[in-house]
Amino acid sequence: MDVDDEITLDALITITDGNAFNNVDLYWGYNGAATNHSSFNFDGVSSVYLSQIVGGSPPPLSNHSGTDVWSIRIVGLNPGYYELDIDAIALIDLYIGTQIANNTGVGLPQVQPSDFDKFEYVYAEEEFCLNVVGSLEVTIDAIDDIETVTGAPVVVGFDVNYGNLSDENIDDSVMADALISFDGTLPATAKIIELKLGNTVIATDYSLANADEVLLSDVITSGPYPAPNQLNGHSDSQIDEWSVVFAGIDAPGTYTVTVQGIAYVGTYSPTNVDFCYSVTAEEEFTVTYKDLAVTATPPAAVCEGEAIDDSQFIVVYPDITNNSLDVLTDAKITLSVGNSVATTINWEYSDSNSGSASGNYNLAAGETEVYLSDIVAGSPTPLLGHNLLTVAWDFEFIGLEPGQYIVTVEPIAILDGDEYALIHNDMPLQQILFVYPKYEPVITGDTPVYSGSTTTYSIIPQDIFDVVFNEESWVFTLSLIHISEPTRPY
Repeated sequence: MDVDDEITLDALITITDGNAFNNVDLYWGYNGAATNHSSFNFDGVSSVYLSQIVGGSPPPLSNHSGTDVWSIRIVGLNPGYYELDIDAIALIDLYIGTQIANNTGVGLPQVQPSDFDKFEYVYAEEEFCLNVVGSLEVTIDAIDDIETVTGAPVVVGFDVNYGNLSDENIDDSVMADALISFDGTLPATAKIIELKLGNTVIATDYSLANADEVLLSDVITSGPYPAPNQLNGHSDSQIDEWSVVFAGIDAPGTYTVTVQGIAYVGTYSPTNVDFCYSVTAEEEFTVTYKDLAVTATPPAAVCEGEAIDDSQFIVVYPDITNNSLDVLTDAKITLSVGNSVATTINWEYSDSNSGSASGNYNLAAGETEVYLSDIVAGSPTPLLGHNLLTVAWDFEFIGLEPGQYIVTVEPIAILDGDEYALIHNDMPLQQILFVYPKYEPVITGDTPVYSGSTTTYSIIPQDIFDVVFNEESWVFTLSLIHISEPTRPY
């Protein structure tokens, strides 16, 4: 299409408040990010041409084809609600003077620039609104990086401070929420165990399977604290103390976590290209998970009546920092079969901080499960206190009946009575205890024995089943029988 070069293009932006752009910084971009700073003075302006923002003259329409993408970023806009109208316009200078020209122009007054005026033709327009949230004083306190054992629950606390919002002209339609995002996809077992506001539990057991973000209002589905709620419903200087318990991370690694206070109008809809939200405050921290390193020394098999005295377990803990003291640790010890009589367990403890202790515990007849804290007559201790600690446990078992006992030791974390398996390098952590029975074969044959007679003797073997020896029986056979000659009476 042939278009006269005198027809130019521009855009006119009109706003409802002539003082809205006072003291703002405006940046623009053409087919790219808005990084170019405009030198135009916007103070008191209620309308502005795009050419004024860019700092040039409207370009000829003939130079354009396809789609132009303009980006504008406004910094420092006062809180409030603004309606804007953007008109895409074509411009041409039209003569509005009173002089009549002839072919020669001889004797006519000179035509002045004031004899012309621009004619604007609006060929496209769009109306939209800006809801500038006045939340300049909203802050989130710093959150420390957390390190812990893989599998342990993590308690993240963060305080949102709302400042003085009553002076910031916040519209009732603006909702307050929080967005927690992760720099990687969480495993299928990940979940929020508990969400608290202050001392009140407001949500539990929310799945984060394969998620990379979670909106706080999605977690809160019922209760006395509906979410999201109005931003201006937060009183001046209000502090919301949030606590989130994450669990179900079953592999080592580091996650960068970002907590954002956000505000938006309507319904949070990140898949909607027209949806946007304002970040009122933001804090970032990391959570690092590392496995335990464990070693189990298998004890030697013993005979009936003897003690098994060389059972040892060594546990090396990784970096454990800044998690809650409410996260405790213990170990659950399970025997595959119970003893028919009480068993005495003597124990010794030592650690890399020169700690040591010892004692004994009576395992009741038939009892197959016991916690380490019960054996030592104590309570589960904070996992946080095991930072970079190496612990050795030595056990002696007295009174086990003949047979095979598979001992399984499961290190656990405990929070509010719930147990969480701690991941380590040798799962499951097991030992085999074996007690051989006394060998008591039965010899059969005719008695008495007379001189010159032939008598056959046999031994009924006692089979001892032992999985240590490839699940085969030991069969004892007699190779030689010695018979002494009785003393003759004559």
